[in-house]
Amino acid sequence: MKNILPKTKNSPLLRTKIKHRLGKVLYNNHHYDTSEVYLSDALDTFKKLGHFELQTRALSDLANLYHNTGRYYEGINLLTHHIDEYESQLTPVLLASLYHSIARLLEQVDQIKHALMYKLKKFEIEAKLEVSESKKAGTLYAIAVSYSDIGNY
Repeated sequence: MKNILPKTKNSPLLRTKIKHRLGKVLYNNHHYDTSEVYLSDALDTFKKLGHFELQTRALSDLANLYHNTGRYYEGINLLTHHIDEYESQLTPVLLASLYHSIARLLEQVDQIKHALMYKLKKFEIEAKLEVSESKKAGTLYAIAVSYSDIGNY
């Protein structure tokens, strides 16, 4: 992969997309430290280049890494700050994805009611977007689990 990066010097966007993908591959292979370096670099560069959607996707991937490495509060802070700062720019699809990630992180720190709020917001968006029935069913199942966890059967 290192051989590919030098060939993209004239295209910072392509180079950054490759770094982002490399970070995801490393993440999927449990090389979290190295993955974090690539994902963080991609996040910063996408932001500098003004590619908001790619920036948000890299941020979401970094938050997932935080989830898998037990750094739940770092992930929560990263995502909530991004939403607070850029909510008006987030597409419904991106917002739903961020809500999903925040809910997962909040569950890990036993903030089930707060996680439930994000799951409900995600489902609201999915209902408006007319996503597949199986995706809605998955979200509804996650909502039901949260209600069960708080004793609201």
